[in-house]
Amino acid sequence: MGVYLVSADDADWAEDELLLNAAPLLGKALKARGLPGYDGPPSSGPIPPGEGDHFEEKLYRPHRSYIALLGRYLTGDALANILYWDMLIPVEFDGVILLDTASAYEDTTTVASSTHILKVMKTVAADLDLPIEQVPRRSDNLDIGTWFDDVETGDAQAPQGLWRDDPDAAYYVAVYLRAAQFSLRRSCPMRYV
Repeated sequence: MGVYLVSADDADWAEDELLLNAAPLLGKALKARGLPGYDGPPSSGPIPPGEGDHFEEKLYRPHRSYIALLGRYLTGDALANILYWDMLIPVEFDGVILLDTASAYEDTTTVASSTHILKVMKTVAADLDLPIEQVPRRSDNLDIGTWFDDVETGDAQAPQGLWRDDPDAAYYVAVYLRAAQFSLRRSCPMRYV
């Protein structure tokens, strides 16, 4: 058990009750901001070599230090918008969109932009000297968490850097960076289950 961050493919978007309820509200909210509606991911196409067909990471590490880390970069609503969302979508917009329909863990669904999350995570990753080129790009089997575990036990090699001072915070930076990248590459939502 636990909380997982996963991608939603075209079948999920068409069949999952939470996504079905969110879709029309999201489309309406985007159009109210002058943006094109978002009807969910396109039909699955060929998967590029080395990339999994979905994204799945279990959020198993303590996250207190991650929240504190982001607090060095952002405050107030800007910080809340990065930390507290239920769904990421590959549409660029400011702030978050609040939908009056349940998500997996809340009575409402807070939607954030993958583009905005990616921008913040890239900045933080660079400041931490996180060797992002070594963090798995493929994550359809908890690959990012496994890589961090392997580095900590010495089963995988990675360069030194500030990220080693707090691997829990670095883990979340890596997960959200890769999740936002996956969302944008595959034009799919990301959500918690």
